[in-house]
Amino acid sequence: KRYAIKVKNEWDIDRSEPVRIGNFDNLKNHPLTLCIDLATDFDEYNRNLEVNFQRLKIVFCQCVRIPTTALLMEKIKRGSTLVYCVVIPPHGHTVAEQLVVNDNRQICNAMSSGLQTHVKSVSLGHFMNENENVREAKMNEKWNRVYMNAALPCAHAVYWSGCLDRGGKPYFFPAGWTRFGIKVAENENEFERKWGHWYVAYHGTKSNFADLILSSGLKTGPGCWAAGETVVYVSPSIEYCAHPRYAEPWNNPNNNGKYHQLVFQCRVNPTCLNSDNTRPETLLRDKNVQIDKKFSNKELEWVIRPPSQDIQYITDDIICYGLMLRTTDGHPEQLPSFHWWKS
Repeated sequence: KRYAIKVKNEWDIDRSEPVRIGNFDNLKNHPLTLCIDLATDFDEYNRNLEVNFQRLKIVFCQCVRIPTTALLMEKIKRGSTLVYCVVIPPHGHTVAEQLVVNDNRQICNAMSSGLQTHVKSVSLGHFMNENENVREAKMNEKWNRVYMNAALPCAHAVYWSGCLDRGGKPYFFPAGWTRFGIKVAENENEFERKWGHWYVAYHGTKSNFADLILSSGLKTGPGCWAAGETVVYVSPSIEYCAHPRYAEPWNNPNNNGKYHQLVFQCRVNPTCLNSDNTRPETLLRDKNVQIDKKFSNKELEWVIRPPSQDIQYITDDIICYGLMLRTTDGHPEQLPSFHWWKS
């Protein structure tokens, strides 16, 4: 909130619509929530949600000069059509700067032209006096974590050696990653009661799929171990999930050549996992190479089947509770831990 007030004061603004400024934290380190109000029929928009949001993402990101990978969709609501999104840090600062400092009416007009529908308003941050309370936000910064060496002080920094027990399976320190918490429970007690005894696993994905996963859950699909069915693949190893086949690296040329990768942190219902659906890796040509020293290559793919093949998204037996982001100064294939990518 103090950061939002500082932005308003420093940039000398008292804007009416189309841009509304709510409360938000330092956007170089925290996600920016925003709501885009479109003058279009909700049911028609929702019927082709994936296509419509992809168009919105392209147009919005071009107008505010951020990469499309930085914008994720949380949900849509009626009245007219309200599209709730999250901007991954540090790009939220750029969005706020573009929509506050520059001529935001011109930007909104450009968005309207690109979308071929009127953009009624863009709301930045949270508005505590409205029905869309901050507690309803999909992202929950209380559960943000920076997994780095304990000797380097940082907000939300954590570190441990060895492994923690999660439902009888090991949970190792995901070094070098930052977690942005996804709100799945009201408090820690509720989370522990529902999922505290579940296994920790990861799911790598291309960044442009993240918004759909946030809103719908992990989608089933075919694969090497699916036996003709549709399943979801997760792994206990974040190193395995970060392979570019899954977590495709992307970079922003305007950000000093830094690369980013995205992996979802999940909890998996123990009743869904057994020796039959704990399967070996499927990436190596040289089977003598060990991918992750913490795990055997024979246990790197967990094949989770939905209760019915009619179900496209698994939301009950796999809970996505963290969006893991890794930023490197060069392409991640240069990291020592990823020697196996070329094996």
